[in-house]
Amino acid sequence: MNATAVARRGTPPAAAKPGAPPAERGPSKVAPPIRPSAPGRRRRPKSQWGILLAAVVGAPTLLAALYFGLIASPLYISEASVTIRSSKAQGVSLFEGLINPNDVTVGNTETQLVADYLRSRDLMERVDREINFRERFTSYKADFFSRLEPGASKEQMHSFFKDTLRVTDDGAGLLTLTVRAFTPDDAVAVASSAIGAAEQMVNRLSEVAQEDALRAALAEVERGEERMIRAANEVTAYQKASGDIDPRRSADAVLGVIAGLEAELATSRVAMASLRSNFRADTPQVNSLNSKIAALERQIAVERRRLADSNSETLTEDLRGFNAARLQLELAEAGYKSALASLEAARASAQNDRSYLVAYAPPSLPDVAVEPKRMYKIATAFVVSLLAFGVGSLIVGAVREHARA
Repeated sequence: MNATAVARRGTPPAAAKPGAPPAERGPSKVAPPIRPSAPGRRRRPKSQWGILLAAVVGAPTLLAALYFGLIASPLYISEASVTIRSSKAQGVSLFEGLINPNDVTVGNTETQLVADYLRSRDLMERVDREINFRERFTSYKADFFSRLEPGASKEQMHSFFKDTLRVTDDGAGLLTLTVRAFTPDDAVAVASSAIGAAEQMVNRLSEVAQEDALRAALAEVERGEERMIRAANEVTAYQKASGDIDPRRSADAVLGVIAGLEAELATSRVAMASLRSNFRADTPQVNSLNSKIAALERQIAVERRRLADSNSETLTEDLRGFNAARLQLELAEAGYKSALASLEAARASAQNDRSYLVAYAPPSLPDVAVEPKRMYKIATAFVVSLLAFGVGSLIVGAVREHARA
């Protein structure tokens, strides 16, 4: 930089001559002022939008394509359908039993019980003992995200089991079992083992109910027998105390004798009246008949005194107690007969009324893997990622507009 240039910088520009044309005035040395850019006015380059799109949409879609296309293990699905039937309605068809409104409540309760048991930990342990569930589903042939961890706890294994075996109830007493496994044989084995364990549970509950009914009926028979024995002992005690087997029958017998004697006495008196009209009073016929009448009157007097003695206060108390004891014995006998009838009915019910599990659609053997639905999963990942990118872009744009305002 020379002195002339420095001098030019330090000296102000010479003013144009008045009246000179614009061309002669020379170029203007003053630059126009630059307006500061408003905040947020700068647009994001297209390359940055491409990077965001690739990160938010492309990367998840690529990962989904890699996993579901190359890594995810195929899953085979076996389905089975079961229901609970009772031998009480053997004369009713399956469809009539399902639509019978009188059995809906009981059927739904039993079906829900079986559905809960199929999801239970006890069933999982039974299946594990029978077919070695843990070893089948911890195979390293399956991918890491689908298989059961070899060192999984009981709780983790139970959660995995509920995802493997799913139960749906249609509300009409029909249960559908869906089992997902890495091989067709494993799917059928798990479904068959679960149905077998559920069938054993239903049979066990049915047997327990029948045993309870029989036990209750037997206990009632034993109580009735004890009551009858006590009542019979009381009757025997009264008979021994009174010296009479049946005071009621004894009194009835005395009254019968008196009635017979009085009837014979009346006949003899009629005959005496007839003889006196035809014979004198000292004839042998009249004397014989008089002797008979006197004997009858004496015997009637004896029987009446005997009856009067049996109606004393003490005998009356004994007779009242005997009647009460006899009544208790009759009631005990009636209760014992009723208990025996109930026992026979309980035995008949135990033989005829049984609930059992019916697999009307046995476990199916799958021939192709229907899960995972690879294209559907990849498309779902793409759509969700794209929606997330669009929603995020709208949110960022709204925030910038708010900041600019």
